[in-house]
Amino acid sequence: MVLPTLHWGDEQADGSRWALMRTELPEARLNLTWRVWIFCAGISALTSLFVIVLILARRRLRGQTFNQFIVGLALPDLVFSALCTVTCSLNAIHGEYHGGDWMCGLQSFYCMYGFAGSIWMNVVIAWELYNMATSTAQLKTYRPPPTRLVVKRIAAVQFAALAFAALSFVPVLPSDVGRVRGLACFPVEYDVASTIFHWAVTMNLMLITPLFVILYYFKQVYDILLRKVDENDQDVVTVKL
Repeated sequence: MVLPTLHWGDEQADGSRWALMRTELPEARLNLTWRVWIFCAGISALTSLFVIVLILARRRLRGQTFNQFIVGLALPDLVFSALCTVTCSLNAIHGEYHGGDWMCGLQSFYCMYGFAGSIWMNVVIAWELYNMATSTAQLKTYRPPPTRLVVKRIAAVQFAALAFAALSFVPVLPSDVGRVRGLACFPVEYDVASTIFHWAVTMNLMLITPLFVILYYFKQVYDILLRKVDENDQDVVTVKL
């Protein structure tokens, strides 16, 4: 469900937290923000496309595991940035949010897919870095996963991100879409139940949990490599003595 946008002067636009999220900004600020987003999203889309094409076009590059993960990371960024450029361009051209409820639903879907797909691909990459650091610390040869397994992992993240993006369209869930300050459409809070769901599920799956997992793996990698350096230093001191 797409919630109606509020305007200053509306009875429901009372300045409360839930109402303020859906209360439209002044027209000048909307158009300025859309134009800035067009520039930023356009650059991001071109950069992501360049990275994907560069890696896939060169056999040596696409055969390397971490380059394959980078393609998986750039894919949701490309989808999000390209569609954001189109959406914001239509808004800037018409001087108002263009496309109505169907565009609002589409924008929320591709935004949530882009955010979730990108951060969970970072989780997969962090995990693989941890595996590589562990092998190095144990004096074992790091064996990267085969391409088929990498593709399966990337596909799993992409499909999970698509499923996550569709949560706002499940009727029984307290998660509806609205135009945040009139700028862009995302799942928004509108009552106590939606606020709980937003933070316990939406923000938890899209930001909080994956961020903590990434930090955990990088802390593990740091500790493993630091411990390895300390062991090497101790070996050097022993030899000198």
